[in-house]
Formats: sequence, structure tokens, C-alpha cells
Amino acid sequence: MKIITSLKFLGTVMAVVAFMLMIKSCKKTDVGAVSPKEAETVKAEIIKAIKERYGNVGAGVIFNVNKKANKYFYKDVSGNMANLYGSDGINVSSGTSGLCYTCNNAPNAGALVVTYTLNYVQRLYICESSDKSKLTANWTISVPFTPSYFSVDDLPDTWGYLQIIAPGGGSPLTHTSYAAVTPYDFTIKYLSADPTCFNNKLYEVTYNFENVPNSYFGSGAQISGSLSIEGTCSLLGGVVQSGSTNAPTLSNQSYQPCNRIDKVFVSPPASSGQYAQVGGVNVVCSYPSGWSAVDAQQLEYRQVNSGSGSLLWNDQTSTIHWGETVPPSPILSPTMTPTGALNLKNMVYGSGTWLVRYRNVKTSVCDILYLTPGSNPGAFWGSEFTWITEVWSI
Repeated sequence: MKIITSLKFLGTVMAVVAFMLMIKSCKKTDVGAVSPKEAETVKAEIIKAIKERYGNVGAGVIFNVNKKANKYFYKDVSGNMANLYGSDGINVSSGTSGLCYTCNNAPNAGALVVTYTLNYVQRLYICESSDKSKLTANWTISVPFTPSYFSVDDLPDTWGYLQIIAPGGGSPLTHTSYAAVTPYDFTIKYLSADPTCFNNKLYEVTYNFENVPNSYFGSGAQISGSLSIEGTCSLLGGVVQSGSTNAPTLSNQSYQPCNRIDKVFVSPPASSGQYAQVGGVNVVCSYPSGWSAVDAQQLEYRQVNSGSGSLLWNDQTSTIHWGETVPPSPILSPTMTPTGALNLKNMVYGSGTWLVRYRNVKTSVCDILYLTPGSNPGAFWGSEFTWITEVWSI
């Protein structure tokens, strides 16, 4: 009798335990799992945020240039633009090695070090307009003065110029962005002291060329740019202009992803408790016809913590992070597909300034990732070529 009672009691206990385990299991599933429908909602929200920030654009393509201007002109005492470094454009006098002259101690204007480097030209394909694109020029300048958006002599001396010639030749299409006229379309951002010329400062300069007909792009297209920066150096007459700097002729960028970098679209957090997100080059719309897609885009990000205020990637000592894939299977990943998205969970609202860098991956063609068990953010993977780095203050 006692045995039967004990068995009944044991059966009751086992039933209660099983029921509790079932409830716990259900709760675990409810909390941790995300349905495919919910996952699509997460991605849709990312796409919506990207459209709100960038417009209905996609297939952003960056053409690396990384060329210094070979001519510089300054305003002489007569108010005329003159060659800063003579007819050959070469600066042979830089003062003390590594230190360089300042505007206050240079014996003449030609003793100052001024370099304008055209880093890249970016093309954004407009999704809703099959015949228009947007161009953006990105420069790094090293100057011994503080650049100014606005003129001090009633002349708009800070401007950026772009020219594009269609594959078949013909009349070039040109555009000049004036900082004083459209400051929202022309930006100057301090980067750091120049490590090779300590009295100079490095700045990033960008400007846009809207509504460029797509007929100007294709194999054989030619793009060039020049730059004029006004500043506080009386020895230079307050302004330095560059000669024309040519981007490589667009010959095989369309079908060779190794010769370009496809843009990613960063969406910063909008309010407290949120974090940044990023979408691939085709998350909004696809490439124009004739373009060869990449297999993936590699992305890393880190917080700016340089004591000198530098915004250069290698000047930071902060942790390098990977993005996290969106549900239903969130994992840290060094890459995303062109139509994919990542959560940058460390870039939370109000956390300061961050650097996001990215590049293309085309398996068996260029920049193959060798992901070994020891790989981690910042590791050397496969062939190394220029990253594009963006600065985000959130």
C-alpha cells in the first residue's frame, strides 16, 4: 500500500516537473526565436532608415584615385594666381625635415608644404531615375593654415570642381561646388596633424555633383577634379588652388570589382537606446545593367580614442569590431552580402565618434578572405588594398 502511494506521489512529481520544463521550454522559444516574417521586418526598418538619410539610392560605387595634384597656385601680392612651386610644380623646400615651415616663419610662399590628394570619386546610382547618378569627390589636404568655408574678401575662394567626359568623347560635363553658397553640399573635416609635416594639419574635403546623366559613364569615361581652399595664411594670399587631378579612365570597373569599392550605407542611431545599422550596396536597389556584382563586403568599425584628436584608423587603439547579422540567426560576421544588413551594436546613441571601414570581396578574383579559426577583427586576411573609411559622430 505504501509502495503504491509512493509511486503515485512520484508520478505526480514527475508530471509537475515535465509540465514546468515544458513551460520553460516554451518561454525560451518565445523570447529567443524570431520568425522569418519578423526578420524581414528588421531588414525593412534598416532599408527605411537608409532611404530617409540617403534618398532612394543604391549601387554606390567608389573609384579609387589616390593621386596628388601636381600643380598649385596661390594669390600673389598683386592679387594674381601664380605657380606656388614654379613650372614643374615640385616643392623642393620644406624647412626642417618632418617639421616644415609655418605661415609665420617661411622665407617665401614656395617654402610652405601644401598637398591636395584626390582620394576617390564616388558614384551613387539613383534608383527611381534610371538615367541619373550623383558624384562625390573626396580629398585629403595637408595645409599650414586653417581652411575657411566662407570668403573673407567677398570672393568665393573655397570650391571643388569635377569634370566628366563620356566614353565617346564630346563636350565635358562640369560642375563647381562653392562652400559659401552650398555649405550643406561641401564639407571640410579635420583629421589629424600631418605626421610627415608637423606644422601642417590634415583635412578631409568632400563635395557633390548631382544629376549626372548615366550616358556619361561606361568604359572609357574620364573624370577629373580640382580644389581651391581659402585660409588664414597671408603669405599665400589667403587661398591655394590645385591643378586638375585625373581619376583612372573608367575601363574595367564595371566588370572587375577589384578596381572599385562598393559603398555600404550606414544608418546612425536616432535616439537613446538605439545602435547603428548598415546595409549592403544593393540593399535598396540593384546595380545598373552591365555591372558585375561583388560576392560580399568586408566591414569593421572602431571608436575614436586618439589623444591627439586624430580621425585616422591606425592612430586609434580601441577595439576593432565586426557587425552582427540580423535575425533570425544573429552572429558576429566580418562580411555581409550586397543585399544584406548588419547591426553595429557597439555604436550606441551618444557614444562619441566612430570609424567604419569597408572593402570588396570577390571570391577567386580579388581580396579573398582566409578565415582561419584564429581570425579576428583587424587581422590580415588575403590581399590587402585600400579600405574606404567613414567618420560617424553619434
